[in-house]
Amino acid sequence: MKRLTAIVLSFALALACLLGGCSPKREPHDGLYVVTTLFPTYDFARIIAGGKAEVELLLTPGRESHSYEPSTGDVISIGECDIFVYTSDAMEPWVSGVLEGADGPAVVDASEGLKLSRGHDHDDGHDHGADGSRHVSDDS
Repeated sequence: MKRLTAIVLSFALALACLLGGCSPKREPHDGLYVVTTLFPTYDFARIIAGGKAEVELLLTPGRESHSYEPSTGDVISIGECDIFVYTSDAMEPWVSGVLEGADGPAVVDASEGLKLSRGHDHDDGHDHGADGSRHVSDDS
């Protein structure tokens, strides 16, 4: 009988732990709820909000943003937030797919209005020295 009681209690505890993981990640907030993708946008949002908004960071520092796959909880957070801030479509290509299903958040593309470069290309029209240094002429 003791063994059966121990099994039932163990099962009940395991079930409670599993169901606890299904609950929302956050408590309701009286102010704005902002979700950001990368730390720089998180830090800007946090400073601008000055404690008047809950700001959540999706990708912890060190995570690869290009190949990131949002969890179900991340998608729910984006759908529930008031403002969603991401870096750019080039940096976070997964965002467009998530936003198709999101209903309601204001979306801020932090790269909007910026001229983005593609990185260093050796066929960029500039002369390069033998050591790889770039020599820029006056007409560039």
